[in-house]
Amino acid sequence: MSEQGARDVAWNSVRNEYERGNGGKWQRKPEDPPIHNKAITTGGN
Repeated sequence: MSEQGARDVAWNSVRNEYERGNGGKWQRKPEDPPIHNKAITTGGN
């Protein structure tokens, strides 16, 4: 993997867990609600 590719992967990991808040400071995103509160989708025809 190129250096740029590694950098992109690292930043994507950061963006998945953190977001920029006021003043440009990074802060952890709120946690997702428990899985049982999410909509259930099923396969089918």
